[in-house]
Amino acid sequence: MFVSYCHDDKEKVYKIVRVIENSLSQNIIIHVDEQQLHAGNKIRTWIHETIKISQTSIIFYGQNVNKYQDYEIDALIDKTISCDSFKIIPVIIKGGLIHNSLKEHPLKDIKRVDFNNNKINSIEAIIKALNSQN
Repeated sequence: MFVSYCHDDKEKVYKIVRVIENSLSQNIIIHVDEQQLHAGNKIRTWIHETIKISQTSIIFYGQNVNKYQDYEIDALIDKTISCDSFKIIPVIIKGGLIHNSLKEHPLKDIKRVDFNNNKINSIEAIIKALNSQN
């Protein structure tokens, strides 16, 4: 699973990802940049290669989206177009808004999770979506 987020939201995202890791019913490898990206790696190459091997993605939308998250979102949308089984789970945090290109995405089964409303229900919705992937 590829995790996309803006570094402004790093602490909140890492807390959510840890809860998700501990709650999954199966073994899913979670790709988070700072845990796997090492000095000297080319960021765009790492993003592309990691998305290529991922079966699903969570995109965390906070108040800001930086250029790397923009790149990730575009690459993730491209993968949904070329791979029917690839799923995106958009998660709204800290008053974030869904990225325009995802709003315009032609796939009907993209459902968002609004983490601002009810954190427990949001975690359960994310885990349910991930468990239904396999």
